[in-house]
Amino acid sequence: MRLPESLVGQTPRPEFSSLAARDLYRGHSVALPSGEAIARNLGLNPCTVTQLKTADLTWHETPLWLYVLAEAEVQQKGERLGEVGGRIVAEVIFELLRKDPTSFCSDPTWRPDFADGNGNFGISDLLKCAGVV
Repeated sequence: MRLPESLVGQTPRPEFSSLAARDLYRGHSVALPSGEAIARNLGLNPCTVTQLKTADLTWHETPLWLYVLAEAEVQQKGERLGEVGGRIVAEVIFELLRKDPTSFCSDPTWRPDFADGNGNFGISDLLKCAGVV
């Protein structure tokens, strides 16, 4: 849980060498919304404090970083991200592809080389290309 001093330097408080504490402080300092607020904004039912195991904490709502981890545990037994965490990661990847000038996503005229003569390409074409069918 403690980061090496060679990475973080000498810290005035011991918890500042904890990655978890640093993430919580950083999220608070840039006013990240809570995990529950993000879930509501996405039209999802947020996890409850009982599910998140945060009922004993003094937070009004769960910091996003902690919410994403706890949500994954509640919804996916910690094997993969939950609804909020998965959506954040997917949207970041999509936006990186969309903004990258070398990505096929930034070129609206791009079509796969193996599309039919009309430029159509579907999942069955992808499976054929992959040699699955």
